[in-house]
Amino acid sequence: MDHLERLDGDRHTPVMLAAGGPRSLALAAARADIVSLAKSAVAPREEVVRLARELRELAGPRADDIELAMNLFAAGTRELPPWTKQAAGVTPEELEASGSLMLLRGTPQEMADELQRRRDEFGASYISVNATYLEDLAPVIEKLAGR
Repeated sequence: MDHLERLDGDRHTPVMLAAGGPRSLALAAARADIVSLAKSAVAPREEVVRLARELRELAGPRADDIELAMNLFAAGTRELPPWTKQAAGVTPEELEASGSLMLLRGTPQEMADELQRRRDEFGASYISVNATYLEDLAPVIEKLAGR
């Protein structure tokens, strides 16, 4: 469904919320069109899957209308920037070692496969990335076009 058109035909601006705790998940389930699952940068994949499941359960009949977003600190194979320590609260090395979902690493095909896995596993369909990595992500977008 086009986010600008509700089921009743009224047009509206899509609402995106970041949610990670019980109150914000409940609010997002009730009101958001797009939800960015917000947890620790080193949260295990299983935790993100659990949050997505909980959000959908809370949303009830709205569940299929909610899209999930993920913020990426980095994409590709380049070294992580020093600001990741301030943004994530952990060093770039800790972020890499944790297998953080805030990283999208590998070749363009590996990154495309991982994004598809995230979509299949817990429904992530929106991503955002720091402008520093736009060129690293461009070939990934080409591979995913139409999928």
